[in-house]
This record gives sequence, structure tokens and C-alpha cells, in this order.
Amino acid sequence: MIRTTPTTSIKCFMACWTGISSSLLTPSIETGKSALKSALGTLGHTLNDAHWADHNEQQDEDHDIPDDEWARIVARCAEAKLEASQRVVELQAAYSALREAQESWVQSLCGQIAKLDLQIAAPR
Repeated sequence: MIRTTPTTSIKCFMACWTGISSSLLTPSIETGKSALKSALGTLGHTLNDAHWADHNEQQDEDHDIPDDEWARIVARCAEAKLEASQRVVELQAAYSALREAQESWVQSLCGQIAKLDLQIAAPR
């Protein structure tokens, strides 16, 4: 059971209802988590592409990649190295959006708790 004092409940209530639109009180945390997961996956694939040629050889005991295919691999690695910073920006944006959704949800819970506290404290 979470205990709040009337003072902390009022502070939470005021923080929740002062300047926050009602649309922000119903965030989609699941959507934010999905976006973050997708951004992480995209970053992982980009980093894999960026460093594949650095960790593999064109010719070794397991494979012999033709020159034209190897040139495409090396070109993709170079492209992916340039894309990586944009993928990090996308990941940061997804993380920020998720944090905002979570904070909004917490604030809406604070508002609900404050309302309940006021109802309980009201004379009957």
C-alpha cells in the first residue's frame, strides 16, 4: 500500500494538473516500448553492417567472396558507418518519448491519488 500525506498528494495533484493537457495523461507506453525496441534493432543491424568487413575476410577457409560482391559489402559498411549516428539519434528520440509517456502516466496516477485523498478527507 502506498501512503501519501495530504501535502505530498496536493503537490503531486498540482504538478499533474498545472499546464498538462489531458491528451498527455493517457500515454501509450506500449507504443513507446515498441518504438524503442525497433530503434534498438535498427541500430544493431546498422552497426553489424558497419563492422562486418572489419571482422571478416574476403577470402578464408569458409568462403571466397568475389571482388564485385566484396566491393558492395565494403560500400555498405561505409554507408552504415555514416548511418550509425542517425540511428543513435532515432534511438535517443524513442527513449525520450518513452520516458515522457512514463512520466505522464506517473503524473496521472498522482492526480488520481490526490483526488482520492481529497475525497477521503472531505467531511461527510
